[in-house]
Amino acid sequence: MKTEVKKLDSTKCEINVAVSGELVKNKFDGVFAQIAKEAKVPGFRPGKAPRDILEKHYASSAHEQVLKELVPDVYNQAIAAEKLDVIELPQITDVKLDRSSLSFKAIVEVRLFRFPAMKLRGRLIRLKNRVRLKPWMINLAVLWGILTLTSWRRR
Repeated sequence: MKTEVKKLDSTKCEINVAVSGELVKNKFDGVFAQIAKEAKVPGFRPGKAPRDILEKHYASSAHEQVLKELVPDVYNQAIAAEKLDVIELPQITDVKLDRSSLSFKAIVEVRLFRFPAMKLRGRLIRLKNRVRLKPWMINLAVLWGILTLTSWRRR
């Protein structure tokens, strides 16, 4: 799997993903095996139709099923490999799939800063990692807490 990340602006990234080889071929084989069990092709008993006839009759549904199964798996692997902290669902474009390769682009919004984990014991907050909190970080955390609390009360 080949991934390339381009930063579009401060919070958006474009991820170009390309997969080729055995992964795509194996996925097509698995999908056609599932289709072969259920397919009703004239002149053949269910589950006994040859692969080339299945490909003629069910190529579009197999193509669609491979996309549904393979794109999310490959996307999650790419996010994990690039160690991106994604905060919304991707916009996937330029999907190209043939029998031996898959490529697509995903535009995602990433988190800029992650607050360190905090434990609350009484009134004392201890940080797992020693980090100097700046006043704007504290103000942002307090504002976020107020907004979520007021939005929860209105429901």
